[in-house]
Amino acid sequence: MNNKPIILDIDIPPFHFHWYKKGYKVEIPVESIISVSTREETETEKKAKQGDIEAQTILGDICFDKFDLKEALYWYEKAAKQGDSKAMVGIAKISFYFSDNDKFDAKAIQWLKKAIKLGNADAMNMLAWNFFTEAETMPKAVYWFKKAANLGNTEAMWHLSDCYFFGEGTSKNSSLGVYWLTKAAEAGMIEAMHDLANCYRDSKGVEYDTEQAFHWYKKAAELGHSSAKKQVKYFKKYRKFNKKIKF
Repeated sequence: MNNKPIILDIDIPPFHFHWYKKGYKVEIPVESIISVSTREETETEKKAKQGDIEAQTILGDICFDKFDLKEALYWYEKAAKQGDSKAMVGIAKISFYFSDNDKFDAKAIQWLKKAIKLGNADAMNMLAWNFFTEAETMPKAVYWFKKAANLGNTEAMWHLSDCYFFGEGTSKNSSLGVYWLTKAAEAGMIEAMHDLANCYRDSKGVEYDTEQAFHWYKKAAELGHSSAKKQVKYFKKYRKFNKKIKF
């Protein structure tokens, strides 16, 4: 197969879209371009065409991951109109990629609000980000981060911890910052594990505790966090010279 990249002026992947808007052409490897006509229809596609809501949302996710935003939007809208809150969030995600100011457009906001009424925590977290861009609307961001965090959304927990640490949209409260950071770390969020380890290492909102710091660095390192891996090596090396360090 010819692996030489080709220049396309269509269907720009989301992670390249910022540069595309600035007037750049985008290089996409030939092997990443899949022709639908060269493969058989999947079971998910069959179900989606038959009106299965879950299949339509799944197909939207598949197209989104392949950067086929036009097709993803088609299936998200099909499912969203039938009341699927995940599909509603999918529509908002696509809208964000085409935003010039890192905000959702009016149509996306409507879909997010509909998803929120159905109890979708991801929609709450995304709406919070829409308010996080300006100082006067940050209290609204904190409100929605809290709502999403209380429903188990780990990203919202992580962002909420920062709001408390830095006093953004609320008054500073390091104890609450650590509380939500711990919640996110315990729920499996790698960045939260690393940040929580930093808190124990630097006495930020908690007492200095090398055992806890090492515990969370190790957890994050095992999941592939590069900075945490370096910290684990450092702790092990430093332990040789200072036996008082516990872990």
